Amino acid sequence: METAAQAAGPDPVDRLAATAGAYVRHVSDRGAGLDVIFARELRPLRDADLARAGRGLMTLLLDLARRAGHTDPSRSLLLLEQLFCLAHGYITLDAEDFLTRSRLSPEDVATRATHAATALLRGNAT
Repeated sequence: METAAQAAGPDPVDRLAATAGAYVRHVSDRGAGLDVIFARELRPLRDADLARAGRGLMTLLLDLARRAGHTDPSRSLLLLEQLFCLAHGYITLDAEDFLTRSRLSPEDVATRATHAATALLRGNAT
């Protein structure tokens, strides 16, 4: 996600929105996303690497949200929830062949998620 944010250019909203597309790409390529990093079933294992990955991801996303103008931590978490719902929705619709009927590639789905995230963020700009 960090690479996608950096590649999105200098605009902080575009950088944050790019993480939605990066998430779609990641899940499309690997078949797993937040459901693994934050899996309730895996918590008792106390896996240090998994915990570090979760903290690193949230640190990155909260910093991007702050730079995009969302400085209140509780509102930033709500915003990130909305972004992941949006991205996960695209993943789910594509996995259920709803989007593939339009002959979209995984990259097309990621691009649509990025555009939708940008619209969400611009509408929520503080």
